[in-house]
Amino acid sequence: MSERKFTRGLGKPGMAAQLRETVSQVVRESTVQNKPHLVDPIDFENFVQKNKTLLQNDPQRELLLYPQDDVSQVVLPRRYRTVVSTVRQVSESTESEDGCSLLTKECLKTYSSNWNLVHYKYTAYSGSYLELPKITNSDYLKDEVYEIDTEVDQLDEDSTKSDGITKQGYLMKGPEIGSDRMFVHIGSKSFKRRYCHLRQEVDGTYILELFKDEKKGEAKLTIVMDFCSEVVRNTKRGRYCFELRMTGTHKSYSLAADSEIELQDWLLKLSSVLQHYKQQEDKRAASLERACNTPPPSPQPMQVYGTLKGLEQSMNPQLIRYSRETDTSIALSRRENRRRLFCIYPHIPHAKSPTGSSPDTTVDPYKEQFGQRLLIKCESLKFRLQAPIDEKDSLCQVEPYQTTLCLFDVRNGRKLTENFHFDINNEVVRNISKELSPVGIMTEKEEDVPLPEEIKSLPKEWLMYPKQAIFSVSNPHPDIFLVVRIDKILQGGICQTSEPYIRATKDPRLGLKLHKQVKAACQRLGNYTMPFAWAARPLFRLYSNELDTASDFPAIYRQEGNKIKDDELLKLLSEYRKPEKLSKLTIIPGWLKLKIEPITEIPENTLTTSFVPLKPFPIPPTSEPTLEIAEFEGSSEREVHPYITYINHLYVYPQSLSFDTQKIFTRARNIACIVELRDNDSENAQPIRCIYGKPGLSILRLKASCSVLHHNAVPSWYEEIKMRLPTKLSSKHHLLFSFYHISCDMNKKKENGVENCVGYSWAPLLHKGRLNVDVQVLPVATHLPAGYLSIQPLGLGKGFVFVSPSKETGITTVHEELGKHLPTLLQPSNTDFLVVNKFMHHSSFFFDIMIKSMAQHLLTTGRIKMHRNERFSKEYHKNIENLLDVIMPYLMKRYKEMPVETQELNKSLAHFLKKCLTFMDRGFVFRLINSYMDNFAPGDPRALHDFKFMFLQIICSHEHYVSFNLPMMQSRITSRDTETEPDSDELMNEYCLSENFCKHHFLVGLLLQEVKTSLNEIVQIRKVAVATLRDLMAKHELDDRYQNKGQLSRIASIYIPWLGIVLENLHRLELVHDSTSKSEGKQNTSNRISSSSSFLLNRDTNSNNTTGTSTPRSMHRFTLNLDTQSPIRVSMHLRDSTYFAAIAGQGLVNGNSCTSIESDASTMSGASQSNISQETAIIREPTENGTHEHKGHSRSLSVTQTSSRCDKLQSAEVKDLLLCFLFVVKHLGDHQIIAWWQQCSDIELLSFFTVIEMSLYQFKYVGKRQIASNSTSAGGKPRTVKAMTLPARMAPPDFSSETSGTGTLQTHNTVARENLAENESGKLHQALLEANMATEVGLIALDCLGLYCIHFKDALVTGDGYNPVMRKIFDIYLSFLQIGQSETLLRHVFAGFRAFLNNYSVTLFQGNAVLCGRLCYELLRCCNSKLSSIRQESCALLYLLMRSNFEFTSRKGLTRVHLQVIISVSQMLGNVIGLNNSRFQESLSLINSYASSDKAMKGTGFPVEVKDLTKRIRTVLMATAQMREHNNDPEMLVDLQHSLANSYASTPELRHTWLETMARNHARVENFSEAACCQLHIAALMAEYLKLKKIHTWGAEAFDKISVNISRDERGLKLDAGEICVQDIHYNEYLLLEQLEACTETLEKAERFELLGQLYRLIIPMYESKRNYQALSNCYTHLAQACNKVVEVTKSGKRLLGRFYRVAFFGSAYFEDESGQEYIYKEPKVTSLSEISERLNRLYSEKFGHDVVKMIMDSVPVNNSELDPKMAYIQVTHVIPYFEKLELEIRVTEFEQNHDVCCFMFETPFTREGKPRGNPEDQWKRRTILTTQYSFPYVKKRIAVCQKRVVELSPIEVALDEMRQRVAELEDVALIAPADAKKLQLRLQGSVCVTVNAGPLAYASAFLDPALSPQYPDDKVEDLKDVFREFVKICYTALQINSKLITSDQHEYQEVLRENYQKLCQNLSSLLGESVWPDEQVGSFKRNSAALFSAISGANNHTSTA
Repeated sequence: MSERKFTRGLGKPGMAAQLRETVSQVVRESTVQNKPHLVDPIDFENFVQKNKTLLQNDPQRELLLYPQDDVSQVVLPRRYRTVVSTVRQVSESTESEDGCSLLTKECLKTYSSNWNLVHYKYTAYSGSYLELPKITNSDYLKDEVYEIDTEVDQLDEDSTKSDGITKQGYLMKGPEIGSDRMFVHIGSKSFKRRYCHLRQEVDGTYILELFKDEKKGEAKLTIVMDFCSEVVRNTKRGRYCFELRMTGTHKSYSLAADSEIELQDWLLKLSSVLQHYKQQEDKRAASLERACNTPPPSPQPMQVYGTLKGLEQSMNPQLIRYSRETDTSIALSRRENRRRLFCIYPHIPHAKSPTGSSPDTTVDPYKEQFGQRLLIKCESLKFRLQAPIDEKDSLCQVEPYQTTLCLFDVRNGRKLTENFHFDINNEVVRNISKELSPVGIMTEKEEDVPLPEEIKSLPKEWLMYPKQAIFSVSNPHPDIFLVVRIDKILQGGICQTSEPYIRATKDPRLGLKLHKQVKAACQRLGNYTMPFAWAARPLFRLYSNELDTASDFPAIYRQEGNKIKDDELLKLLSEYRKPEKLSKLTIIPGWLKLKIEPITEIPENTLTTSFVPLKPFPIPPTSEPTLEIAEFEGSSEREVHPYITYINHLYVYPQSLSFDTQKIFTRARNIACIVELRDNDSENAQPIRCIYGKPGLSILRLKASCSVLHHNAVPSWYEEIKMRLPTKLSSKHHLLFSFYHISCDMNKKKENGVENCVGYSWAPLLHKGRLNVDVQVLPVATHLPAGYLSIQPLGLGKGFVFVSPSKETGITTVHEELGKHLPTLLQPSNTDFLVVNKFMHHSSFFFDIMIKSMAQHLLTTGRIKMHRNERFSKEYHKNIENLLDVIMPYLMKRYKEMPVETQELNKSLAHFLKKCLTFMDRGFVFRLINSYMDNFAPGDPRALHDFKFMFLQIICSHEHYVSFNLPMMQSRITSRDTETEPDSDELMNEYCLSENFCKHHFLVGLLLQEVKTSLNEIVQIRKVAVATLRDLMAKHELDDRYQNKGQLSRIASIYIPWLGIVLENLHRLELVHDSTSKSEGKQNTSNRISSSSSFLLNRDTNSNNTTGTSTPRSMHRFTLNLDTQSPIRVSMHLRDSTYFAAIAGQGLVNGNSCTSIESDASTMSGASQSNISQETAIIREPTENGTHEHKGHSRSLSVTQTSSRCDKLQSAEVKDLLLCFLFVVKHLGDHQIIAWWQQCSDIELLSFFTVIEMSLYQFKYVGKRQIASNSTSAGGKPRTVKAMTLPARMAPPDFSSETSGTGTLQTHNTVARENLAENESGKLHQALLEANMATEVGLIALDCLGLYCIHFKDALVTGDGYNPVMRKIFDIYLSFLQIGQSETLLRHVFAGFRAFLNNYSVTLFQGNAVLCGRLCYELLRCCNSKLSSIRQESCALLYLLMRSNFEFTSRKGLTRVHLQVIISVSQMLGNVIGLNNSRFQESLSLINSYASSDKAMKGTGFPVEVKDLTKRIRTVLMATAQMREHNNDPEMLVDLQHSLANSYASTPELRHTWLETMARNHARVENFSEAACCQLHIAALMAEYLKLKKIHTWGAEAFDKISVNISRDERGLKLDAGEICVQDIHYNEYLLLEQLEACTETLEKAERFELLGQLYRLIIPMYESKRNYQALSNCYTHLAQACNKVVEVTKSGKRLLGRFYRVAFFGSAYFEDESGQEYIYKEPKVTSLSEISERLNRLYSEKFGHDVVKMIMDSVPVNNSELDPKMAYIQVTHVIPYFEKLELEIRVTEFEQNHDVCCFMFETPFTREGKPRGNPEDQWKRRTILTTQYSFPYVKKRIAVCQKRVVELSPIEVALDEMRQRVAELEDVALIAPADAKKLQLRLQGSVCVTVNAGPLAYASAFLDPALSPQYPDDKVEDLKDVFREFVKICYTALQINSKLITSDQHEYQEVLRENYQKLCQNLSSLLGESVWPDEQVGSFKRNSAALFSAISGANNHTSTA
């Protein structure tokens, strides 16, 4: 059903994005996931009270109990910027007045009250792990030493003994003198200069090392003197030449010294070495004789004791140290210097990123916010017009100016600051107006006006003339202008008054004249001013936004009367940077200077905008006054800040007056506007003194006046009138505007009055109880009656009455009120959605207030001491539940259209519930959390998952999270009641996510359940989930409260279920073995007895009926059952983690499901999922089920809950999962882990250890260089895998990185990683972290292994230790050595191995040899390590292994170790690891010295056996030393390996090793046919062995039909009883079967499908006898597929089985024995002649030198004598397989003609005259037929030619041959359907076009012309005629077919062909003397007609006999 639903979902129309969305939706639905079951938490408070004593007495009570001192209250006194609090006086005055509104009182309180804080003592622990207080002894990172980082070998030079014979110096090394045919042809003829060093090894062995020079890098050659039989002088080779003759099959070495003295010295030294050896041999022989004469010890029963006994008697200090080790001491030593996992985990940030948005823990009270602060000092204003007024007659300004300064923001079209009135007038003129002005309406008594309260102590004069001010600009940009406006005393029109200024000359009279006029005007109009000029400049520079501190202004412009308003000014300023616009303005010559500087600290003696002194304020003042100028707020939210200081100002801007239409007053032109504030409208009401005055006047005044515009009935003003408002406003407060006509005419008399009132206007301050601050248009009244405020026409509305609140009884708290009203307000039915949106965004504010109110309520009432369930009312609990119910739907439904708001809401809700856990009933809050979680379900959109985990992350970050989870075993509580030990059921409840677990450990249970289910979601969701868990664990580990003994163990215990969750997902974790370790370790010889089937070795005990009863479906519990017919093979290749995989894995829709389980679990599925592994599972299943059922309840730990997805997790996720796993394992107490293991089934144990093994590989250290290159190239991102759903041209989305837009938790993660890559130290730090991490992970793994080995000994030794768990543990131990660990860790690993050897030697030395072999292999690799410490440790262990083997066999011998070591050495050489170096030699010597210093072994044969073994290793090394030289020559390398394999014909294991090595080398370069041959030879070797052992009926001969080479090679096996090797071989039928299965796979890769039938004829009977029908079904399926493949490739012709070339080498100086030798090379696919020539040329040029190698380009026989002996020649010729006629009839198909071929031929054309080519009658051909030693394909790519014959063809035979070939080619093309038109036309053209000179016609005329034919043999002539008749017919057929195939434009071409054909037929008819036109001979043509029709109809009947 799921299939249909899926396809139906896909069928909907829509764009690609929709399609993808649909797919994911369908996938989600089809991945039927159950919602995690939400468990009700326990009643927490009751539980705590009930178990109070238990909790109090718990040793870890601080983890369980909630601290008493968690919350307290703090009062912070209020801080002020000002010297005195401005609010204090105001509030005092308001207190006294009654009727001040409550709101006003409360507002005033906010400016003066102290801060009340709730202090959470442990708040530092409530953030993420990055915000924890730093642990004092925080982890310092140790520099770990890794072999991968060591540049050169760390050789301990001083360790070499100096007391032996030594010599060093230069010698010339000549070519070796070979005695062994096999290895002789390698060396070169020339002598090479080498630096030689003769020295004695630790064990007394002498070696001669040859280096390139004195630096002694890597030794080029090491000659072991053990094998040297004599040193002789050899003058034949040179004057100072000598020869080292070697024993046995070894080469001799020729060396030459520089002089006679040197020569003699070398000879002397070398001879004395040989002498020394002879003496040693004699001694040894004597001791052996003694040993033989001692009576044999009395036979004792074999004791099972530690095989390391007696070590303390050793003379070697290292071995003595080992003898003192115990299991416990080894475990304890691992505990020193451990690292915290999360400190060294490289993939998480370790420091807070500076951009992190996390709120800072210290929150300051609100401060006043300032932008960029500037100090502006006004220095001078000068006009060109000056006059000598003062006594000194110096020039000075002619009149006083009133100047104001402010900022304008042109970009936003507004005034930015209030005005600053400054005074920089000269003293001489400053007071003119004061002294001369008449008394008018503006005159006030200055003397008795007191200063405001705050500054009454300051001198008045000091404040009179301010010159400097501080401005603040929040948002600096280049369009902010500094504007200065200049007013002067009112005189008249602006033009006439400014005219003298503009005209000003140097003549002082002009100025004096003006000065007099001003004085005169003052006496009349001194109280009024007029606008005069303005100047402006930008404050910030263009583009850079830097402050422009230049002091002067570009120009002073005249103020035009029609451009007074601010809007006009803004318009002018917007064009400021366009010079052409400003040039139209009138300039008044003058200079204005200001000083501008940025400041951070305010200067002394500064006053606020309301004239309040600011700290610091010395009295008396020490510097000039500075005023702070207020910046007006902008409209955007960003610029609004809370008000902190009390300022109550009103700014009034009279704009304009339209007085042109009034008829009442005759004179109303020069209008002054006077403003005052009154508080009643009675007749004699007085204005309030509250208006800020201008410089020179008192600070607060009663009235203010605007500048007067001359002769203007419609005046505008730009005045800003700033007033201090009273705190208490009433409806009577109003602004009163009076308008006066000012008479300016100086000639008029004063009596008429200068000021005549022309009207009034008023504006009440309050409108409907609010301050009225909009633009108002007021009518003007002619006079002012009493009570004017109530006059109707002013449009006053009805009165507004305040209702005082009625008193309520009982006190309510803020939190209760909010809790009561918020749910109602937010009900969807009640609300305006805007309210909800705003609430969502700012919800944290409301929640914070509720929390603070709750805290203060509990603290002030003392309820904090009560039980939690009594602290708050039931009603309040109910309200909070309601609140949650109301909020949740908004979260769940609005997340798409309002991502930011919903995210905020979710966060604040989480923080609210987190704080509720501090104050409220915890069980209640848990239930709230549950109801929150209940809204989510698997398959939700990603945003909701993000919300859910953000919520969980915040809740779990509570500082007392641990105590909420009750970290104690529930079983302790229950067992206390029943007084019994907890049984396994109860334990199981603790170890998995059981109902009980989730109830008691509520939060952790909830989190684990969510993480578990989220592992089935898409990658981004998984990452967020796992990161939440990971960061929480990090927080536990780095928390300094939990560092004491046992605390982390307690915490880890609540995460035990995580272990089970990881095991459930085991099949989804990729195991990252890198290729090298795989090839060297995992698949080495010893692994042949592959892990999958090895379980069956002991299976004989099982009777067959188990197999009969259970069906093959029951795979083990990890795998999903596949019910499909497809063979397992198919399922292995699908490894994609796309959605489709999820579908397939989920519903198992089809066979190609992705259940490839690559867990490498060595349980069942080994390297290939062969049929055997299924059988294994079958055998195991019944017992497992048995144990499972008897438990009686379903265990969630048991891995039977197979998780529903099978796609692989990404590497980063796997690391996080494993990290959490390791955290739990590391910190759990030993007893807990042991108990957990006891609950596990075998399979779960295996999985557990598989995870441990995986961790080693995942956290493997790859070396500094690799880490550095990774971080730079990748930037931390893995390459994306193309999604299968996208078309190829689209780049797939990169899911690997998180985008911050989605609001996931981990946004800072990638940033931190990328920053790391930026600098070198970052890379080094990264490497350091990874190095420490690998070591720590290794130590955790060792702890586990050690613990298990100590406590589960019985389980491990079952079946002689050959059981899956033991194998897995052993695998892990070996993994340590394979991966390459740090020195520190390897020390512990070797200790672990020694313990293992002591306790479990039975595993290694009894039964199967696999484990022993693998251990030998790894130890030998370590003996070759670059680090001396590792070499010593591994030598010691290898020695102990031998000793242990010797003891185990009751001191009979060390056969097993001996054989396995030799096999391992061979294998390592097969992998071309250079062992023949001084390091390895030194290791061998060390092992010898251990043996000779071991007292306990004195007098036994042991030391001799050890010596013998090391000698044998050296033999193998010598024999394979050349391997390294031929590392680049693949053919040569394989030849060498082959000869080695042959040399071990009687040692199956070793032959097997080398064949396996060859197979691996072939497969690496994709020579699959050869690899398959190697595998087949191995199978035949096994079969032959089993046949000789009488276990099996057939041997190698059964493979004859597959390849004739096999039985020829493998029949040579002899089982000599004396050969030590045979005793230890464990081949059996299962291994043979598995090997045969492996062969089927490699044959398939090689595309030799036809052989599978033969191979399955061997396999199928074996399965039939076992009645394994599942396996048989797979076999037949595979066979069916193979047959289909054969049909397919035959049809397409696309299979290329390779090409053959003959290669001959000439030049004995270089090729030695190979010279003159011919080989046939098989090259892959369609390798061309030029390719192989180029390859060989390059290969040998690199070997011998570029100028030496020469290619012979033709196939003519080579005469050796004509070649240059100094050159190396290579001749390459293309050859084809050759068959005699009879053989061809048997070998019909292309495959048969390319398989098992040993005859090849090539042809060379020649003529008797010596030219290669001539006329047909002279043209001869030489056919060379070569036969090889073996048939192709073989185990190697080249085979030597063993026989060669040459046949010469006469001209008529050449013609016959050519014509037959032509007919065959035509038949090939014409009679195969569907015909290929192109090929057909090419062949036809070449055949029927008579122009071709040597075409068919040329042959006919040369040999069939009746005049010439008698010269030739008659039978040949007849044969040729027959061929021509055939030829004519096939041409006719081809023409007919072509006529059907041609396109419309080819008709003409067809005609030409037909004509040519007719001509051909005519010519041939005349030559043959008979008609050959086919139409006339329809009868004889019949046999071809059938073919013709079938060809035309497209059927395929291949009738060709060729």
